[in-house]
Amino acid sequence: LKDLNTGINKMTGVIPSEFGLLTDLWSLRPGANLLKGGIPTEIGRLTNMQDLRLVLTQLSGPIPSEFRNLTKLKILYLYETSLTGSIPDEICTTVPQPFVNVDCKEVICHCCGCTEYNPSTCP
Repeated sequence: LKDLNTGINKMTGVIPSEFGLLTDLWSLRPGANLLKGGIPTEIGRLTNMQDLRLVLTQLSGPIPSEFRNLTKLKILYLYETSLTGSIPDEICTTVPQPFVNVDCKEVICHCCGCTEYNPSTCP
């Protein structure tokens, strides 16, 4: 399995920690669902991940520090959530630098753009 897109499927519950076992996964897009809870730290095991979009969900809590392992990311979207914390600097120093879009009032990031979906989140 390389690409898992479950967006807009009325999914509820949490992101399963077992997703961390899908080490060949390069794209995970479960956005626009009723997912809640935190991001499992096991997501940091997905070292081939290039496209991670956890948007338009009820996810909350800190961004796992294990995100520092996602050095192949090209796209990281974390907007329209209740996530907090910071994007690890390792993501911002990846070459080429990924496109990262977050809720800037809640998430600290040195290389991020603010969400275009809701410009009021931009400083």
